[in-house]
Amino acid sequence: MKRPSPTGWLRIACVLAIVALLLMSWSLFDPRPAPVLIALSLGQAIGTASFVVYLSIVAWDVRRKRKTHDALDALVLSERRPAVGEHESESESE
Repeated sequence: MKRPSPTGWLRIACVLAIVALLLMSWSLFDPRPAPVLIALSLGQAIGTASFVVYLSIVAWDVRRKRKTHDALDALVLSERRPAVGEHESESESE
């Protein structure tokens, strides 16, 4: 079975959040003990799972961008050429 892409994980997080909100809304419209307990326990767990999935995708994206940025910085620094009028000996002494 193929793992979902980051976009797929975000869709999963959105669906989980909507399900959690529906459960919590159900307890507002039907204030008997059973719907309230289901909303407080199951709705909370599903909402927390949605938030964890979202945060993990954000962390993955930040790490990916940082790696790309660091690789580009290393490439730019390795290809630095002396400025016009600057001699090789001057750039090496710095």
